[in-house]
Amino acid sequence: MTERVYEGVLDTPKTDKSIRKAALTDGLMASLERWREMSPSRSAEAFVFRSECGTALSKHNIWRRNIQPKLRAVGLAWCTFQVMRRTHSTLMKTLKADPKLIPDQMGHTVDVNQCSG
Repeated sequence: MTERVYEGVLDTPKTDKSIRKAALTDGLMASLERWREMSPSRSAEAFVFRSECGTALSKHNIWRRNIQPKLRAVGLAWCTFQVMRRTHSTLMKTLKADPKLIPDQMGHTVDVNQCSG
């Protein structure tokens, strides 16, 4: 990832560590390519997932319209992005994932994710 959208503004990642590769399966890449072929705008600069007016999706809108109702339906209305991020990290540790993989995915150095608790 070499670009980010934050509060609707396209810019660069906050730090050099934030620049990283996304692990996408061949199946996901094929699905994304099929999605792009159906997209109204196929230019390299176009967002793969965009708003109706072609701008970057708002994380707040996605959360409020799509994610929060599903969490509420299963009794997890209190859950936030941060909770899901920490849960991912904890589950990866529980599954004994490669100790370097977890901080790489989270954009941390190895020492940040190694504390227990």
